[in-house]
Amino acid sequence: MTLDKLKLNRCSIQCMGLLDEASKLPVNEQISFICQLIAKLETSQIQTLLEFSQQELAARQEHSPTPAVRQTTLLLKKDYSYQKRGLNQPTQYYVYLRRRKPKLDRYIGTLFYIDQGAALSYYPDADGRIVFTAPHNLFALTDVTNPSLHQAVRLVCLEPPPPDYTFTKQQDDTPAIQLRLEYLDPESYQLLSEEIYPFPFCMYGGGPLDRYRWNVSPLILPSSHTARSTANETL
Repeated sequence: MTLDKLKLNRCSIQCMGLLDEASKLPVNEQISFICQLIAKLETSQIQTLLEFSQQELAARQEHSPTPAVRQTTLLLKKDYSYQKRGLNQPTQYYVYLRRRKPKLDRYIGTLFYIDQGAALSYYPDADGRIVFTAPHNLFALTDVTNPSLHQAVRLVCLEPPPPDYTFTKQQDDTPAIQLRLEYLDPESYQLLSEEIYPFPFCMYGGGPLDRYRWNVSPLILPSSHTARSTANETL
């Protein structure tokens, strides 16, 4: 073996050792490390690296499965009867499933009824979900027959049926829609549990969020908890 080949082999072994160590770092640290290395390269070397990255990305996309086109998405509609009552916010929100083509809306159910009205903050995401956001996704639930029993709930999101699900105008099946939420300690507002319920059955009589069992009101966290609550919200 020549001296040049021996040096090359030693260099390769050292590089592999560095790669093994770098691969153990958290992803954000790996990216930061790579960016620092790139900054030390010449322009021509960066161009070579860019071409390799584009080829690698194209190869991965070629072999990755094509995501299914979602046929339905969820949307919320306000109950505008609150305006006749002189309230500033809706007392409830209707949940609809919208068919993509041809466009058709299908009523699914209703979220909490809040007698005095309440704002609800949310947005539809690219996966067809309704994602609820702070600060207007927190609610206090008090048992109608036993006022000493109360719960604190944070709505997380409504999840639509599988991407290939669709429906016709007269269809009366039950689409697989899920409501994700979190139960908080009513005193400390610490997370107690995360739950996923079939919607709208969770709002029906006997369901965990039975609209006839619970009096619902907006929950405003103390300022000391607000920033922490917003930072901890995940899907």
